[in-house]
Amino acid sequence: MMLGNRGDTAETFRETLDFLEKARPHEYIFSCLSIYPGTRDFEDAEKAWLDRNVYFTKTFQELKTPFDASEADTAIMNEWFAHNSGLRTMHVETTSDYAAILERLGDYHSAHMDLGAAYYRDGQLDLADKHVRRALELGYPLPGLVYNHLACIAKARGDVDAMMDLFMTASKVDPQHYVLIQNVNRARAWFKEGGPGKKLPLALDVRHDFQLLERTAQPTLPGPLPEGFELWGAASRAREAEAFAKTPDVEGSKKELSGRRRLKIV
Repeated sequence: MMLGNRGDTAETFRETLDFLEKARPHEYIFSCLSIYPGTRDFEDAEKAWLDRNVYFTKTFQELKTPFDASEADTAIMNEWFAHNSGLRTMHVETTSDYAAILERLGDYHSAHMDLGAAYYRDGQLDLADKHVRRALELGYPLPGLVYNHLACIAKARGDVDAMMDLFMTASKVDPQHYVLIQNVNRARAWFKEGGPGKKLPLALDVRHDFQLLERTAQPTLPGPLPEGFELWGAASRAREAEAFAKTPDVEGSKKELSGRRRLKIV
């Protein structure tokens, strides 16, 4: 979703929020209009109020600004955005919702997976286990996430041996999932710290939904261009590598699960 486009006012912004309430997306993210040189927005803004020198003298990553909103309307947008920026979760189906979907679709693997995850959230572990395993039997295309679910169910039942067996199975058959890698690393650290004996908490993530990812590093440099900016060499590559923040899609596609042997309980 966007705010600050041409003609955007407090009234149109409220209409946007009303639309969200009706559409009920699972997740949403808002971004303010960014004006870039070479675009029609830039050319029109320069005729009215924009000084192009800000791109070479000021420090910012993007020139985020409402195009023509009044100061009062801008204040309303800013106040809302300050408390609702970033990726937001909105609608989450209940077990009843997913049960109705399964009944309508029939014996379908993805419907079983969704329902099993919902039962897990509700603490109904036997039903969660039943539907997640059925999803696997029906050929769910991401078995690594199925085993991740089953491992988390085992942990919730207090069976850490079964948990690690399932994590290791997942790492062998379908390892390239960020949530799985994250859970395995957490479990390894937990064992290393003596988690079972010390009764330390172990937080695991159980999800298989499509994830929107926020870019954590901008492709442009903030502020005035440094001397020699047009030269590209080893130093420039090193700075870029240091500045780039890994996101789950990169982590999940490149990082392997090393040391796949079963972990010992200390």
